[in-house]
Amino acid sequence: LNKALRVMGLSSDLTRTSANLTLSVGERSQQGIGSSLYLSIHAADDLAAGQLNIYYLSEASSSEVLDLAIRENARAALNQQDTDVMRRRLLLNLIPDLARGEAYANGIARELSQLGGYTVNTLAGLPLKTLEGAAGRGVLIEFSPNNLADPALAEQLAAAIRSVLSEETQ
Repeated sequence: LNKALRVMGLSSDLTRTSANLTLSVGERSQQGIGSSLYLSIHAADDLAAGQLNIYYLSEASSSEVLDLAIRENARAALNQQDTDVMRRRLLLNLIPDLARGEAYANGIARELSQLGGYTVNTLAGLPLKTLEGAAGRGVLIEFSPNNLADPALAEQLAAAIRSVLSEETQ
């Protein structure tokens, strides 16, 4: 994906350059500071090939959504020393541009559906720690492991990102 984005003329940085590199959720989140778009890509074993879940930073809209965010944030914070700080920041931090993340999520979902035939299982706003540093300009996408292994995904996702970012400048 990084290479495909650069070929398209977009600047791109990776949070990790090696599979052996371990970064805390807070460290990854901080790398989103100042990004035009911060993208966090995850594997989800419960998704079938061709399906995806996509999340953007938001307040919880229901108790079910809040439960999902709490489980995700707790899993990420397991064995970390900053859990209390994380809770405080999630509860008290005001993010100025949440609408942009939602627009990015909707646009990427639309484009991946058109370009790759993906079905969006979930498109929702969640108070996720990993998206916090991007100040509302972050998107977390979950794909099936099969799709992550497909070389076509990088090109499709890069094209979707380019399209969504170009919409913003129009």
